[in-house]
Amino acid sequence: MKATQLVTNLTRSASKTYTVEDKLVVSGPPASGKTTIIHAMQLALSGEAHEFGARDAAKAKRMVMSLKHPSAANAHSILHFEDGTKAVWRDGKREGTAPLYRFIVPEVYGFMASSPIKFYTFLYQNLLPQEDAERLLSDLRGELATFVSRMPQKTAYERFFAAVTMLSSLKRESSTKVKNLEIAIDTIDEFDEFSQNRPLLLERRAAEVSKGAQAKSLLADVVNTMSENCRTYLNHTEETINSYLTKIEGVPDLCVRIEAGKTPTIGRWLQDKVLVPASSGSETARIAAAVGCAVAEIQRNSRIAVVLPDRGLTSEVAAGIAKSLDHARCMVIIQTCEFKKGLPKGWEHVALAARES
Repeated sequence: MKATQLVTNLTRSASKTYTVEDKLVVSGPPASGKTTIIHAMQLALSGEAHEFGARDAAKAKRMVMSLKHPSAANAHSILHFEDGTKAVWRDGKREGTAPLYRFIVPEVYGFMASSPIKFYTFLYQNLLPQEDAERLLSDLRGELATFVSRMPQKTAYERFFAAVTMLSSLKRESSTKVKNLEIAIDTIDEFDEFSQNRPLLLERRAAEVSKGAQAKSLLADVVNTMSENCRTYLNHTEETINSYLTKIEGVPDLCVRIEAGKTPTIGRWLQDKVLVPASSGSETARIAAAVGCAVAEIQRNSRIAVVLPDRGLTSEVAAGIAKSLDHARCMVIIQTCEFKKGLPKGWEHVALAARES
C-alpha cells in the first residue's frame, strides 16, 4: 500500500495537493514549509506530530494546528494510497480505520542518547526474533532467576530487563548509602567523643560497597549472557543496519558495531580505522535512519516511517542517502534545503519555493 497524494491546508494556504511516494525528498529553503509537509503526513498516518527528537507531541500538534489557512473551516491532512484508500486527520484527530504508522527516528534518537542498557533493550525488543526470547533467560541463576520467574505475564525481554533494572537500582542504592556513610564517618571524625561509632560505620560501608560491587558484576554478567546468547542475531542486526550506511563520496564512512557485553558503538571510521562517536547532526540522523530501516526489514513491517530531518545536508549527500536507503521496506522521507541531483527510480521529489513575505 503505497502513498500517492497528500492533500492538506497546513501550509498557511488554501488546501494544496502534493504528489508523494513511499520514498520522498522534501526540499526548499528555510521557512518554505518542509517540516509542515512532513507533519501533515505524520498526522494522517499516526495522528501525532512532533519536532524531530522532541517528546512534547501536544505542543507540536498545537503548532501545526496554527498553520492552517485563516479562512479554512478546519485543519486537515489527507494521504491517498494507490489502492484507493486514504488516511485522514481533521481538526486534531484521525478519522476512519487506516492503519497506524510508527515514526521511529525520534524513538531511535532517544535510545541512542540513553544508557547502554536501554539501547540494548531497544535492539533486543526490535531487532531480534521474538520467538527465541525465552532461551535468553535460561542461563540466569539464583535470586535473579527467581525474580524473573515471578513475572509470567511479561514477555521474556521485559522480564530480563526488569531484572537488569532491579540490579541497576541496587547498584545506585548501594552507592547512595556508601556516600551517606562516608559523610557520617567524616562527621564523627570531627567529634572524638563519638569515635566509638566509627568502626560500626566502616563495617556498614564495607558491606554496602560489597553489595554494590556484586550488583555491578551481576549487571555485567546478565548483559553479557544476553549478548552471547544472541550473538548470531546481533551479527545479523549489525549487518542489516550497516547495509543502510553505504559509502557516500566525500563523507566519512559510518557504521555500527555491537559487541557482547559492551556498549554498542555507533559512529564513523577515521582514516586509521578507529571507530569514534558520530560528531555531527547529519551523521547521527543517518545512523538513526539506518537503525529505523533495519527495524522495518527485520520485523517485515512496511508501516514504519523513517524521516531524516534537515541537518545541513548538501544536495550530493542527500542523493547519496537516498541511494543508501533505496532498498528499505518502509516509508522514507528525506528533508533537505536543496536538492539538484537525480533520485533512484520510485522516489518522488517535492520542491518548495521560498515563501513570500
